[in-house]
Amino acid sequence: MREIIILAGGRGSKMFPFDKVGSKTMRPLGNRPLLVRMVDTLRSFTGDPVHIVTLEEFAGTIAAAFADYGAVFVHPLQETNGSAETLLAGLGHIESETFLVLHGDTLVDGESLRTLWNAAAPSVLVYPVQGSPSDWICCIPEDGRLKEIGAHHRGSAMTHQMAGFVLPRSFRTALLYTPEYFPGMKAGEGAPRERYLEAALSLYLAKNPVAALPGRGLFFDIDKPWHLGEANRALVEQECAGLGTAELGEGSSIDAAADIRGSVRLGRNSRIGKGVSVRGSLAVGDNTLIDNGAVIAGNVLLGSNTRVTDYAKIHGGSSVGNHCVVDHCAEFLGGILMDRVYLSHYGEIYGVVGTCVDFGAGTVCGTLRFDDGLPDIRINGRRERPGSFGCGSFVGDYSRTGVGTMLMPGCRIGAYCAVGPGLIVQGDYAHNTITRLVQQVEQKTWGPERYGW
Repeated sequence: MREIIILAGGRGSKMFPFDKVGSKTMRPLGNRPLLVRMVDTLRSFTGDPVHIVTLEEFAGTIAAAFADYGAVFVHPLQETNGSAETLLAGLGHIESETFLVLHGDTLVDGESLRTLWNAAAPSVLVYPVQGSPSDWICCIPEDGRLKEIGAHHRGSAMTHQMAGFVLPRSFRTALLYTPEYFPGMKAGEGAPRERYLEAALSLYLAKNPVAALPGRGLFFDIDKPWHLGEANRALVEQECAGLGTAELGEGSSIDAAADIRGSVRLGRNSRIGKGVSVRGSLAVGDNTLIDNGAVIAGNVLLGSNTRVTDYAKIHGGSSVGNHCVVDHCAEFLGGILMDRVYLSHYGEIYGVVGTCVDFGAGTVCGTLRFDDGLPDIRINGRRERPGSFGCGSFVGDYSRTGVGTMLMPGCRIGAYCAVGPGLIVQGDYAHNTITRLVQQVEQKTWGPERYGW
C-alpha cells in the first residue's frame, strides 16, 4: 500500500477575486472541481487511501464532495504556516512507508501521475517551467536526478517546476527541520516567513539523491485567476477531442433541423432544438436545453440543468457550469462560467466568472485595449502582466451588475459585490462592495417655442 496526501491548506490569496468563498482547490475546471478531478485521476490506477489536509473552514465542503468515495479522508487544520506543516500534519494519519504527495491546486496528466506512483522513493515529477522562473518554486533536473531547487529566482537558471513527490516516511525528519525562510535565496531577493515542502526537500537533497521524472501531457499550477482560464481551455480541447460522433443519453434528442458539424455527447434528458448550430465538439450534462437559434462556435462543455437559447452564442474553449442561463442574444466569448450564472439580453462576457453571478441586461466587456497591449494586474502588491486571459474579466461569487455595465480588460470584481448600471469597471473592486454611478442632471423647459412657434 502507498497512501496519498493532497495538500489543500492554502488560502489562495493570489486568486482574487476567487479567494473569498471556499478553497481554490474546489474551483471547477471543465465543470469538475479541481480536487475532485485529481482524485478521479488517482482512482483510475489505485484504490489506496487518499488523505486531504485542509483548513477547518474548507473541510466541510471538501468532505461533502467525496461523501460517496471510498477511502478518501479529509483532515482539518485550524491553521498552517506552509506546505511543510500541512504535510507534517498529514503524515500523522498514514501508515505506509512511502507516500505520494500532491498539491491540491495543480492539474497533472494522468499517465504522468501513474509513472510517479510507480516510482521508487524519493522521486519528483518535473515539467518545464511555465512562464518566468521568478513566479514559481522551481528546480534543475540533470541526468535523471534533481540537482537544485530555487524559489522565485531571477534569471533563467531554474528550468522546471515540481508537480508531485514520492517520499519515504523518513522524510518526516526533514519536515521537522524545515527552515522558516527558503534556503539558497540570491542576494537582493526576498522570501516570506513560511515553511515550504520544497524548502525541506532542498536541504534533504544535499545528502540524499532524488530521482527527477519528466512529466508529459497537461500540467497547470493554479496560482492566479487567469490560470483557471488557461487550464480550463486546455481541458475543454482535450475532453472534446475524445468525443464520438453522437452519444445520446436516455431521453435526450437532437432536432432534425439543427445544424451539427462536430461531435456531440448529451446527458440524460438534454435536448438540442430547432435552428441550433454546433460548429465544434460539444459535451453536455443532464437536463440541459440548447434551443431556438443558439450557436456553439467551437469545442464547448456545458453542465447540467443549463439553458442556452434564443440566439445566444458560446465560443470555443469555454465551459458553462450547472444551472446556468445564457439566452436572448447573449455571447460568451470564452473562459469559465461557474454554477448558477445568468448572462442574458445582449450581454457579452469573456473571462472567469464565479458562482451565483447575475449580469444585468447589456453588460458587456472589452477584450482588447486601445494600445493592443495587456493590462497590468497587481497580485499581493506585485505588478504582473499575464499573457493568455490577461484581457479577460474576473468576477467573484455572489456578485451582480446593473443594466449596461461595461467591464474593461483585466478588471476584477470581488465576491459579494453589486455594480450599478452604466458603470465603466476598471481595475479592482474589493469584496463586499457596492459601486454606483452618481449622475449630475440638468433639466430645463422645452417645447414648440424653442422652434420659433
